[in-house]
Amino acid sequence: SLTEKETEGLIESQVVPLPSLQERMEKARLDATSGGPESPGRVQDTHFLGSHQWDYCLKMAKIGGVYDESME
Repeated sequence: SLTEKETEGLIESQVVPLPSLQERMEKARLDATSGGPESPGRVQDTHFLGSHQWDYCLKMAKIGGVYDESME
């Protein structure tokens, strides 16, 4: 089994840092003013999806395997 230090090192090596707040806010602003999220770009701040929020939630439900037609 892995020791605590080995585990910490493994976890640290797998962490991907977030883009800066400024970069994420700019991406969110572009998403909010361009008719929805970039495709196939990654949605960075779902609070700015506006009317596209529910479609995004449905997509996540489908990916997560919990989608049900009653969600439409």
